[in-house]
Order: sequence, then structure tokens, then C-alpha cells
Amino acid sequence: MRCSVMRSWQASGGNYYVTQNGIPLRFRLLSRTCSLSLKNAHVQKLLLLLLLQQQQQQLLLLLLPLPLLLLLLLLYYYYHYHYYYYYYYYNYYFYYNFYYYYYYYYCYYNYYYYYYYYYYYYYYYYYYYYYYYYYYYYYYYYYYYYYYYYYYYYYYYYYYYYYYYYYYCYFYYYYYYYYYYYYYYYYYYYYYYYYYYYYYYYYYYCYFYYYYYY
Repeated sequence: MRCSVMRSWQASGGNYYVTQNGIPLRFRLLSRTCSLSLKNAHVQKLLLLLLLQQQQQQLLLLLLPLPLLLLLLLLYYYYHYHYYYYYYYYNYYFYYNFYYYYYYYYCYYNYYYYYYYYYYYYYYYYYYYYYYYYYYYYYYYYYYYYYYYYYYYYYYYYYYYYYYYYYYCYFYYYYYYYYYYYYYYYYYYYYYYYYYYYYYYYYYYCYFYYYYYY
């Protein structure tokens, strides 16, 4: 029967893939050419075996990765929780120590920082106060000296001016006094001299002239 050697078959509108001796085969029943072959018990047995073999192979293909997936899942959960355990333990320990040391050193340095800061601040203002104190005394003595300096200068200048003016006026007065006195006497003497000279000259001239003509 020609239908005994089939290469494909079709039933219930679906295609079935099976393997025989490692060679994939696809059978499709042809309703026209092989309709009588379905009634053959040998053909039905062959089809049933092929169908069971196909389902068994599909089940094996489905079950084959399950142990591997289970192993991977176990490894994943093992390492995952192991990693998280050590991670959180280390993280907790790290953060605990970090927080402890940070808090300790922070308080330590903060305390010493504020201690030295206020110490420096105290001495700074202390020196600033003394500096201001000396500055104040400096200005005090400076203005004191300035005051005495100007007072002395004023006093000196005043007396200098006074004596200068006094002596100047005195000498000026005496100078002019003697000058005019001298001038007066000079002119007086000159006038007197000139007058007498002229008088005697005229007199003697007239006298001699008179006697001469006489």
C-alpha cells in the first residue's frame, strides 16, 4: 500500500513533529489518497507510538532544564542571601564603627577646636584690649604732649613775639628818635653853620668889598 510509506500526516487540523532514530519526520495524513489507511491497525499503532514518542521527547525537553534552573536558583539564592548577609553585616559594622569613630573624633576635634578657638578668641580680645589700652594711652600721651608742645610753642612764640615786638619797637623808637634827633641836630647845625657861614661870608665879603671900594 502506497500510504504505508508516508512522509507527512495531518489530524485534527494540526501538524505533529516526531523523530525516528534521531531523524525528524513530519507526517501529514492526506484524506484523499490515504483515507483507507487509517483503518489499518498497524498504521494506527504506528501513529500512536509516534505520538507518544513525540510527547515523551517534548516532556524530556521541558524537564531537561529544570535541574539546571533549580541549581541556578539555589545558587542565586544562596549567594544572594549570603552576599546580602555579609553585605549588611559588614555595612552595619562599617557604619557602626564609622559612626562611632566619626562621632568620637568629631566631638574630640570639635571640642578641641572650640577650646582652642575660644582660647585664641579670649587671648585675641585680651591682647586687643591691651592694645587698645596702650593705644588709648598712646593717644593720651600724644595729645598731652601735643597740648604741652603747642602750649609751650604758643607761650614761646607769644613771648618771642612780645619781646621781639617790644625790642623792635624799642629799638625802632630809639632809632628813630636818635635818627630824628641827629637829623634835627644835623640840619640845625648845618643850618646854623650855613647861616653863619653865609653871614660871615657875606659880611666879610661886603666888608672887604666896602673897604676895597672905599
